[in-house]
Amino acid sequence: MRSALSGMTRKRWLVFGAAIGAALVFRMAAQLFVPPGDPSKPSPLTPSVIARSGLMPLAFIVYGIITYGLLGIVFIVIQGRLTGTKWAKGLRFGAGFCLVWASYLLEPLPFNTGARASEMLSYPLADGSALLVLGVILGWALGANSASKPGSGLNADLLALLVIPALFLAARYYCYVVLHVYSSFGSRPGATLIWTAGVGLCLGVLYLWLRPGIEGQSTFARAAFFTLFVLGIDLLLFNSFMILAFANFSVLDILVRTVMDLVPVLAGVFILEAALQYRSRRHLSGQSI
Repeated sequence: MRSALSGMTRKRWLVFGAAIGAALVFRMAAQLFVPPGDPSKPSPLTPSVIARSGLMPLAFIVYGIITYGLLGIVFIVIQGRLTGTKWAKGLRFGAGFCLVWASYLLEPLPFNTGARASEMLSYPLADGSALLVLGVILGWALGANSASKPGSGLNADLLALLVIPALFLAARYYCYVVLHVYSSFGSRPGATLIWTAGVGLCLGVLYLWLRPGIEGQSTFARAAFFTLFVLGIDLLLFNSFMILAFANFSVLDILVRTVMDLVPVLAGVFILEAALQYRSRRHLSGQSI
């Protein structure tokens, strides 16, 4: 991690800043196409002090710089180990986080019950496309072409798309039933569980696409690197926006949701990395016989 950042020259940092600025401008332009809420259905959410003070545009710019900047740091750190062309690296990175943000933004919650389809889809499209643009720009400007390597195999890929969603679904169910986090589980259990499984699937896809960039010698170190650094930074920033914009959301609830979303991913990636290392050791021992 340190070597990747220490290799950034002043010129590359300037390019990095320009990429962050371009993604932020794109996201602000996309906001112009977000439809206004239905005036006949006032939002149950109370604007935060920042929003009531008219400082939300400035807060959004600062939030965007921090969010895109930290995600850009993640790309710089992992891109050297990712495979493929620099365009492919940027596209996979941007598309992975686009999937995660879009899926989280589609969460069925009490405040968006009965919302129009255009309202439900507008923010996933705006935020997701901005992350896609960010990834492509970072790949083009700061990425490096790398030789492709053999994948982990179809069975391993399918296992990732089963283990992570299953553990994520179990953890969220515990949050709904035992911890009573803010959700629509009580009124819309089916939609909530389907959404939960979908998010778990998107997290599994993110892991598969970015797995070659994971650092760490031990199985736990690799699992922690992906969960806490690659995904954790993103998820904490995503959830913190609700506190920034609205007064209704409890800081404790946001922290519980964030931690309880990361724990099953940490466990799932640990299981998957351990399985891959076990298979690799068996393959090497078979060759030595």
